[in-house]
Amino acid sequence: MDTERIIIIGGGPVGIEAALYGRFLGYDVTVLEKGMVGEHVQSWGHVKMFSPFGMNSSRLGRSALLAQSPDLELPDEDELIDGERWLHEYIIPLATSDLLANSIRTGSAVKNVGRTWLSKGHMPSDERDACEFRVLAETPEGEEVFNAEYVIDASGVLGQPRHLGAGGVPAIGESAADVFCGVPNSQNCEQMSNARILVVGNGHSAATTINHLQSLYQHSPETQVSWVVRQNTQTPIKVIDDDPLSHRHEIATSANSAVRDGTVDLHPHCTVDKISGTGPYIVTLLQWDDDDDSSLEIEVDFIINNTGYRPDMSILTETQVHLCYATDGPIKLAAQLLGNTSDDCTQIDAGGADTLLNPEPDLFVLGSKSFGRNSNFLFSTGLNQIRDAFTIIGQRDDLDLYETIEPT
Repeated sequence: MDTERIIIIGGGPVGIEAALYGRFLGYDVTVLEKGMVGEHVQSWGHVKMFSPFGMNSSRLGRSALLAQSPDLELPDEDELIDGERWLHEYIIPLATSDLLANSIRTGSAVKNVGRTWLSKGHMPSDERDACEFRVLAETPEGEEVFNAEYVIDASGVLGQPRHLGAGGVPAIGESAADVFCGVPNSQNCEQMSNARILVVGNGHSAATTINHLQSLYQHSPETQVSWVVRQNTQTPIKVIDDDPLSHRHEIATSANSAVRDGTVDLHPHCTVDKISGTGPYIVTLLQWDDDDDSSLEIEVDFIINNTGYRPDMSILTETQVHLCYATDGPIKLAAQLLGNTSDDCTQIDAGGADTLLNPEPDLFVLGSKSFGRNSNFLFSTGLNQIRDAFTIIGQRDDLDLYETIEPT
């Protein structure tokens, strides 16, 4: 029998780890990455991760790197590193290793996924299971079709930030404004010194942004930071009791302290309604009230969007993927995640292999994209997904390279 083929969409951390797993098992693997390997990680490379390197690497990956370069010095498993080190000391070395180098096609943007001889409307059947996938991609050489027995979509979400406006709808004037998405680095912060800055968002990315901006007060005391959150609270970031990740605890407490100390002007229970001007901007905020909604105008020089991200499922429109109406993630996993009540993402139970199954056989959505709009994804969860997906592909319930591989 010919070697079975796997197309992996996305050359980020989960895509590279999935490719390594597949190549180690002898599959013919092709990774299609629209940019460069780990390009999204590069965008937040200056941010220190709150989970240790041991949670952001696999035994298989570490062993593969050390087998090829025995003198390689990897970070300690309990070390907290930033995205830049993760990218250049782990992800890219894996992608350029002998096992994967010839499997990765950069500059290759997937445009659509379907079946070669069956349309979306053909109902599930043995015939659908036996029909190979047809993946259309825009490559440096032009449009090209790739065929495979299996497709893994690990294309992530970081390319699709959510909108600033109420209900997820763009604020008036948002598309014309120069909105910064993500966590500013030191160069960005320097450009914002002594300026009026608006931060929108209520998660740990927003908290990290607030903490980065605090460094400006030391040499730019006229810097003014306003923070818009949807919750009706003076403590915007929830602090997890006995947090097992100490740096995450530091991020939350530091950002909350900035509000309490008055260095950040908090606007709780608010959302952005309108952005006027071309910089500086007049931003109209809507404040929710039980009796009567009110509005407030503030003038700012910079707007930072930390409202989160959403998946782009457009490449899968010709496949039979059942999506959750609330999260845009695959329904089985979404239902599992909705049952979790913990605020600690390390305690999230993503279920087992069954949650990865779609009506479309042999198509798997892994990584942050599988969580849809749910921001509780951890890379260690992605490793579990990879293991579970290959138990289905290989039809071996006991298959687990992360446990059976011998540490180098």
